Amino acid sequence: GEMGIHLTDADDIYAECKNTLDIFAVGNSNLFAAMTPMQLWEDYGYTSYAAGESNQMIYRSYFLLKSLIDKHKPKLCILETDVVFQYRSTASDLQSIISEYISEDFPLFEYHNRWKKLTERDFTTVPSHNRPNVLKGYEYITYSNPYTGGEYMNETENIESFHKIQKFFLDKITELCKENDIELLLIDVPSSKSWSYEKHNAIQDYADENGLKFIDFNINKDSFGIDWNTDTRDGGWHMNHSGAVKVTEYLGKFLDENYHLPDHRGENGFEQWANDLAEYKKTIGE
Repeated sequence: GEMGIHLTDADDIYAECKNTLDIFAVGNSNLFAAMTPMQLWEDYGYTSYAAGESNQMIYRSYFLLKSLIDKHKPKLCILETDVVFQYRSTASDLQSIISEYISEDFPLFEYHNRWKKLTERDFTTVPSHNRPNVLKGYEYITYSNPYTGGEYMNETENIESFHKIQKFFLDKITELCKENDIELLLIDVPSSKSWSYEKHNAIQDYADENGLKFIDFNINKDSFGIDWNTDTRDGGWHMNHSGAVKVTEYLGKFLDENYHLPDHRGENGFEQWANDLAEYKKTIGE
């Protein structure tokens, strides 16, 4: 954790069976608070994973994506763009990036949260992840704490600038997806505390330059049905479950209309997803 690497539920992605995930989403806690993959499965039969991590930095998003492409051959990558602006000091970033490059060469270090505690046994046994996580990376939280601060998306032509490291890895993600025939969708989920019109402009420009689609849920919030009285857990920073249901519902429609993604419901080899859905519904009390 000292290097800002917090693999919690994203770690469980390694338990998913080979070639089963078609949609792979990366980002920070904004992502895993707002996207519930099981809802996409129930409504469309899409197999997705919200591989978000608290304070995920964009180079982590890149390496996580890179480490999973061969295993799953995803058709679509969703990048929650708050990570593009998440930045600490260059020194700690560079130290983390170097450690990532090391882990590229030594997959043993994939299990970051344990690497300091490794014992000899760890070097001789293959780490086994338990059964898949039924929430698929989503963080289920129902309580609400309203945002009352008024409009935070004030139209402007100003553009937030990218830091060099962030821009470098944003380009790497874009290239990685192109090389592997993966569609890349940029989204920004509702967050009054971390988003601005300047950031919107920066990502919109990037999307236009690279021929990418961009959904900014902070623009025309009403059309997504987001209600700041009921849909945030912490005063407008993150969605709660009722917010996540709305974001995911729109996302599902958008994916259905814009991409050709397979519906795996009832298909051989996807029985686990049906079981997970039943568990998920129990978890959310449906």
